[in-house]
Amino acid sequence: MSGQVNLDAAPLGLKAVREQSRLELQELLDAIPGRKLLVLDETLTGPLGLVVEVSLLKARGVERIYHLLPAPLETDCECVVYVVRPHIELMHLIASQVRGRAREPNARTVVIFVPQRSMICEKVLEEAFVYDLVSVREFAMDMVPLDVDLVSLENECFAECNVHGVHLSLLQLARSLVKLQAASGPFALIRGKGESAKTVVELMRSLQTARDASIPGGARAAAAAAGGAGATLVVLDRRADLVTPMLTQLTYEGLLDETFEIKHSFVDVDPALLAGTATAAGGSASASGSASAGSERKIKLSLNSNDSLYAEIRDVNFARLHALLRSKAEEIRDGYEQRHAAQTVSQMRGFMKKLGSMQQQHKSLATHINMAQALTQRTSSATFRRQLEHEQSLLANGGETALLGSGGAIDACADFVEEMIGKAEPLPRVLRLLCLMSLVGNGLKQRQLDFFRTELLQTYGYELGFTLDRLESAGLLRRSEARSSWPSLRSALRLIVDGSDEANPTDVAHIFSGYAPVSVRLVQQAVSGQWLGLEDALRMLPGPLFEVRPQTGASPQRPSPGVSPPRLSYGNNAIGDEGEAEQREERPVVLVVFVGGCTYAEVSALRWISRRPGASRRYMVLTTHMCSGTSLMAELIDKVENNLAFGPAGSAA
Repeated sequence: MSGQVNLDAAPLGLKAVREQSRLELQELLDAIPGRKLLVLDETLTGPLGLVVEVSLLKARGVERIYHLLPAPLETDCECVVYVVRPHIELMHLIASQVRGRAREPNARTVVIFVPQRSMICEKVLEEAFVYDLVSVREFAMDMVPLDVDLVSLENECFAECNVHGVHLSLLQLARSLVKLQAASGPFALIRGKGESAKTVVELMRSLQTARDASIPGGARAAAAAAGGAGATLVVLDRRADLVTPMLTQLTYEGLLDETFEIKHSFVDVDPALLAGTATAAGGSASASGSASAGSERKIKLSLNSNDSLYAEIRDVNFARLHALLRSKAEEIRDGYEQRHAAQTVSQMRGFMKKLGSMQQQHKSLATHINMAQALTQRTSSATFRRQLEHEQSLLANGGETALLGSGGAIDACADFVEEMIGKAEPLPRVLRLLCLMSLVGNGLKQRQLDFFRTELLQTYGYELGFTLDRLESAGLLRRSEARSSWPSLRSALRLIVDGSDEANPTDVAHIFSGYAPVSVRLVQQAVSGQWLGLEDALRMLPGPLFEVRPQTGASPQRPSPGVSPPRLSYGNNAIGDEGEAEQREERPVVLVVFVGGCTYAEVSALRWISRRPGASRRYMVLTTHMCSGTSLMAELIDKVENNLAFGPAGSAA
């Protein structure tokens, strides 16, 4: 089965948006006559596969598909079609290959930029004297559906926005929101937190105004009416909650990401890990090479709701995963045992109808048991447990004054970080814990900051100095200048929930075994309409708090004058009116947008809110990209190359 998720149940016209992308690419390829060689930017291979099928490409004359590599291009196809992101370094590779084919008769080259053309990149091609030899197009593949409730731009832009000051991804996100409104109607209410979030909303409204101006009034009114009740839009800047991605994710899906790194809803695993399972079962795995032929190439395992078992277990805390898998194994065993009770022809026919589904579940179960065993090896290690203890101690006690006897959390964590540096533990793991200390404590003391800087440079190399500067620019690591606001924020938003029960959760805090993500609490506040009630607490987070009520389209029901807004509750009681409303098949949608990345644990938390009894709203996530603390560190770590050449005596040549 394809890795593309079934979007029949997806809200906000997501299936139509994906179909629009398919048609757009189809039209681009149909406009290019002859046999084609498709050369892909490696970062686009996964996202493109979640939008279009290889069969569609072949039906449009694509004979072969290559990755763009720094090597001469050899092909007998008349036309080479490059599908790339607008990155300058890729333009140099394209220019080199175009020059290499310049003498071939009838050679044609088309460059398709995703998601939009770039004047700077076109200028690079012009300066390389190949611009006249190529045709330039653009393919606006903004959104990539990872699941029915999860959409990503697949554009790693945290460092781009917060360090380099490049904000093209914000325009791409705004354009995506306009597309969703075109497919499902205008948003009824918009709330958000953070500077980048506000910029996205402003860009979206400008683009929407320009689009509306180009549409006749009657058609615009009909489209708005067809959209029905508008969704609520909540936009969050990642910088409003940098604590959550620095933490170790504890859901099954989150730990898969922490351990194997989920890319475009796939993980690459060693064939030995899945030995004994049918890797093609239920479409949950596909070999990227022939393992039976002795290949060491990894197997791609698809992770989305097409696998019903995975959809059921992915959001649970890892502490209860083994019990859940055991229960599923017993269910499947009992299902197989039903064959002994089948006496009549109709009973046997009924069993055979269920057999295929049971076999698919059985193979999927075997796969996830093996994956869980691999994760257990990590979670049972002493290093993992110690790091988790320090993370939870920082969350519960960090930022308190030493006078209250709780100031030791940061000092104890500092000792552990020093130990990790001494053992030369993986740099991202060290940096994310150090950044967590800084975030919770509102920075580090100057003496402590200087000490860690010296230790890091001596252990990992002096080129790390550039990375430390980037961490400071991103607001992750800095010197303490004032008392920490974390204790006040923790209390106001009830971020720590004691006695959280992973088996029978009553609060979203079970996702992190007692910690409720700041981002999710912000969403709960936005949906309940309690922004103003906690203005002082929310002001502790960076960036402005804003609300927009569009003049057109439906607006959500507001309390009557003099009537108090509904009480906010974080436990069994629902948020706002959710506890009193009946579960409906067509529930109002809350679109939560993360600008700068979203973790799988945060998605799991929003899914839990959607699924709990009495929930009257359905949550959907749109993010620039999926991230973890490790992937954010990878964005920020500066790749410095030493290109100095030294002579035989050690002097620079």
